[in-house]
Amino acid sequence: MNNIWIHQTWNHGLGNFINLTPAIKMMSDRFGKRVLVYFDLRFVRQCFLDCPFIEILETKPAKQSLFGSWLINARNDCPDYINAYREVCKSIPLEGELPHTYVDQAKRIKVKEKDYTLFIRGAGNESNDYLINKMPDDSYYRDYMKGNCIFTGSENDQDRAGHLFDSMNYYVGNIRESLALIREAKLVVSNDSGLAHAAGAMNKNMVILWKNTSLPKNANPGKNTMIKMCHG
Repeated sequence: MNNIWIHQTWNHGLGNFINLTPAIKMMSDRFGKRVLVYFDLRFVRQCFLDCPFIEILETKPAKQSLFGSWLINARNDCPDYINAYREVCKSIPLEGELPHTYVDQAKRIKVKEKDYTLFIRGAGNESNDYLINKMPDDSYYRDYMKGNCIFTGSENDQDRAGHLFDSMNYYVGNIRESLALIREAKLVVSNDSGLAHAAGAMNKNMVILWKNTSLPKNANPGKNTMIKMCHG
């Protein structure tokens, strides 16, 4: 166990890594210690500062990792978090009920907003093909713009949205703050994104505006997640 480490890679970000957390938790339980993880992306690392079963590595080991956030289901016959568990079991026998996915809830950050709907419009990269497949039409978001609404994400997410969320308060550029806002939200409205997987890990009431990504591969285990198909 001392030589085993997990790699969060720069091109497989927050959502991909969240899908590894059930298997990592089971590894931690099996060996009785936290699992070593090296994060390529600082903002993903920031989402696991409080994780009780992960020990964050400051230096990338020379030895090959056991597995990493590239561990996705090319067969598309089950969600990625289940596929990751099955793949890890080929190397390390894991026993017990599969845990829920995990992300920090950033409980030390106080949220001043109350009774709000939180809007998310994230993207893992800026390529045209990715954005075409991940970004539903603005009208689908407008259907949920009632009452107290706020927006969170990265600065790029804000810029890319144009004027869609101009009527709302923005909270951008601080991933820990975004996690706290998800934690306290009455409802989360998001496209298929890393922060949507974070909301699923917290079992938040959430509507995912789903465009051209694959199911069941990209589904999260959130108990209160509703998927709205948005092909337009």
